[in-house]
Amino acid sequence: MAETQDISVLRRMAGAQRVKVGPTAMTLDKALRTALVRAADEVLKIAVGVREFEQETHLPEDLTDHLPDSGLFLMLRAPGGGVGVAVLCPQCLGAVIEAATMGQVLKREAAERRATGTDAALTRAWLDPALANLGGLAAECSPLPPVDGYTCDTLLGDGRAAQMVLADAAHLRLTVEVEFGFGAKIGKMSLIVPMERPTVVPDQNNDGQWAATLNKSVLATHAALEAVLCELSLPLSDITKFEVGQLLPLSNASIDDVGMIGRDGNTVISARLGRSGNARAVRLRSPANGAAPVPRTDPEFEPGSELLSGAPTLPGPMALPQQPSDDLPMDAIEPLNGLVEDREQADVVEALDAGESVPLQA
Repeated sequence: MAETQDISVLRRMAGAQRVKVGPTAMTLDKALRTALVRAADEVLKIAVGVREFEQETHLPEDLTDHLPDSGLFLMLRAPGGGVGVAVLCPQCLGAVIEAATMGQVLKREAAERRATGTDAALTRAWLDPALANLGGLAAECSPLPPVDGYTCDTLLGDGRAAQMVLADAAHLRLTVEVEFGFGAKIGKMSLIVPMERPTVVPDQNNDGQWAATLNKSVLATHAALEAVLCELSLPLSDITKFEVGQLLPLSNASIDDVGMIGRDGNTVISARLGRSGNARAVRLRSPANGAAPVPRTDPEFEPGSELLSGAPTLPGPMALPQQPSDDLPMDAIEPLNGLVEDREQADVVEALDAGESVPLQA
């Protein structure tokens, strides 16, 4: 009788220590890890592990520091007009290509290079199933992340092009460190998708809808322009002798031909320097070669062509005083032929004579 009671007590004590373990809640971190591992096992037939996970929200212009200089940049799109980007660093790209072509990942660093269409096609065979898995797994997350329905689309040239295709809105960036082939190669990949997908009903009969959506996204981005009055080329020996107070004549400067320069260094359009109210301004001219300036119909725009009208062509690339002085007054400088001494515009003259760029405020 005593033995039976002892056994019952032991059973109750053992049962009290049992903890019922149920299914763990799905998270976006776990969903992405699982999706990448499953797709690699099914498509690439290699072992893949995900080490680190990072989740942040950015505007497109803030992504510069989070994108590699080279690698693979693929545009993603989803039903309803969602446009995102997938980014693989050179090590991730090299591992995927080696696994897809050789069935193994070489234990050496991949070369940094520009991705090709073949790279995009081989990577898409792995990434599309991974994105499909991610969408299905993420459906169990709470709150629901905006990662479902995306597929690979167009190959992009670089990080700058990737930023340009994204809408000017908040985007979710998911970055993981991926280990291929038991550590043969380790690299980072990122998925960047909009936080809010546009509620657009796709028209199955309109094949140009996607192109229109992309065009709208590209045109909504910001482009930087620099107004260049002139460019000066000097021997290095003269540049090393620069001193404060020296004067650099700008023999080719003309306020009728101010170049509006893009980030690629090419002239987008020419303009004419003037004034609008109390601010410097430029009036854009026709981009056609040799086209006449746009007629001045705005009475508030005051071109200042008189500032350099009739200015003589100065000989030589550079003419500097032998003994420049920091206290040389502007009145002591011999004025150019036809120079207007209007003090309201004197700051432009001083800037041109001192070799400085003229600040423009539109």
